[in-house]
Amino acid sequence: MACLQNNCGLWPSGDMVSGTALQSAAGIAVAPDSPEHCLREAEECDRLASLSRTVATRQILQSVSFHWRQLAERAAKRLDGQLEGRLGERRDGRA
Repeated sequence: MACLQNNCGLWPSGDMVSGTALQSAAGIAVAPDSPEHCLREAEECDRLASLSRTVATRQILQSVSFHWRQLAERAAKRLDGQLEGRLGERRDGRA
């Protein structure tokens, strides 16, 4: 939690934003590392949505949270595919 406290900012509306949302506002490209990373970002968006002062900000954060969860599903499928590929290579003797 300490790292999030050091990585916070404010939207022009006065709502607090942190982590990936702050990086996105600065134009920094963000690539999810794992399904767990995506789910942590979704949880953070949900937390910030509950703290937001405006309905519009809350709705945006809820939407972003939904998309992080979709990314988590895709990342999990991608990891499963990579794992299956590696297992297939080992079975074929190409380890």
